[in-house]
Amino acid sequence: MKLSKNYFIEKAFEIYLTYGYSEVSITVLQDKLNVGRASLYYYFNNKEELFKAVINQYFFDITQKSLDLPEDITLKEMIKTRMDTLKQMKQMLPNNKEGKITLSNLASLLLVAISLFPDCMQRAAKLKEISINTWRRSIINSIKHNEIRGDIDIDVLAVMFSNIKDAHESFTHILPVGMETYSEQAYTSIYNLIKL
Repeated sequence: MKLSKNYFIEKAFEIYLTYGYSEVSITVLQDKLNVGRASLYYYFNNKEELFKAVINQYFFDITQKSLDLPEDITLKEMIKTRMDTLKQMKQMLPNNKEGKITLSNLASLLLVAISLFPDCMQRAAKLKEISINTWRRSIINSIKHNEIRGDIDIDVLAVMFSNIKDAHESFTHILPVGMETYSEQAYTSIYNLIKL
């Protein structure tokens, strides 16, 4: 079996989520992947390069793809698209039979990425700005189509919708439902307050 670069990224993501970045050395990766050092070094110069590929694929690329939407998207379509993206993201997470993978594992990987890669914060901030603008555009389109009320603060509402997923991650220890359920309930509740 020929091992691909994507295979290493996918499996490394699972290993980093399970054990944390600091606990995963090249030797640990070799053992968990059952490959030789040369196989890893064929695609990646070091552990940091592999980790950066993981962060790019599972954080930045997914987020960017989820924001590449038509200019005329409405709020209702935006909510559906966001929920579809959350379902896809959930399917991409590795099997968690042992219960070792939590949202805090995911958050800790992002914190490590921020400390290792100086451009990480700027990239995340840029994606957040794009997210808010995409929500804003969908709200404006929905007002034009008489889907929602026009007497709302578009900017505040765009930030609220954009922050729904972030809010769940911040309060995951006290919320009784998963991210997907929480997000859907939050999107629907706000939408129902403003729809015509």
